Amino acid sequence: RISHKGVVLDVARGQVEHEGRTVELTRNELKILHLLMANHDAIISRQELMMELWQSDAFIDDNTLTVNIN
Repeated sequence: RISHKGVVLDVARGQVEHEGRTVELTRNELKILHLLMANHDAIISRQELMMELWQSDAFIDDNTLTVNIN
């Protein structure tokens, strides 16, 4: 579990909680939020996010990341 400013991420369950509301996350949503919350005091580049999600140097359309974040 990771907490930051009232947001609680339960990595094991793939859920995020805020103000009593719980939301199930997709695999990619979980990875994105986990990386951002674990590094809340740092800037995470799009390239770092893409490597975390797809763990490959293969070309992944930049819009794919945008869709996952939205």
